[in-house]
Amino acid sequence: MIKKYLLGIIFCFALFASQGCSQGQTITTENGADVDLSLYNDLMAYSMLTDMTNNPDNYLGKSVRAVGQYVTVDNFIQERNIHYVLIAGVDVCCPEVLEFMYDENSSNETVFPEEGMVIDITGTFLGYEMQGYTYYYLSIDEIIVPG
Repeated sequence: MIKKYLLGIIFCFALFASQGCSQGQTITTENGADVDLSLYNDLMAYSMLTDMTNNPDNYLGKSVRAVGQYVTVDNFIQERNIHYVLIAGVDVCCPEVLEFMYDENSSNETVFPEEGMVIDITGTFLGYEMQGYTYYYLSIDEIIVPG
C-alpha cells in the first residue's frame, strides 16, 4: 500500500514538474529573477543550468540569478577574456559554467571581481552566434561579491 502511495506521489510530482516553466510560464522569485539558481541545492542548480544549455529557448530573455565561483579564461580566438560563474554539481568532477558579460553599452565593462571569489550574479539570458555555433550567456544586470 505504501509503495502505491509513494509511486502516486512521485508520478504527480513528475507530472507537475514536466508542466512547469517549460510551457512558457514564468514564475518570478522574490528577488525579481525569473530563474534563481541560488534557491536550489547543488544537484538541482546543476540540473537547471544543464537544462538551460540543452533547452535555451525556454530561458531566452528571462532574468537569471546564480551564485558560484568566478572563473575567467583567455580566449585567443576572440581576443578577449571569457567570464564564467561556476556551478558545482553534487560531485566536484563535473561543474557547469554560465558565461556572463556586460552589455556592450555598459560603462562597467572592465569591473570584474578577483578570480576564485564567490559571486552572486543576476542578468538576462541571451545568445550570440560565432563560427556557426550559438553560445548562451548572461548579460549582466548586477554582480555582488558577498562579504
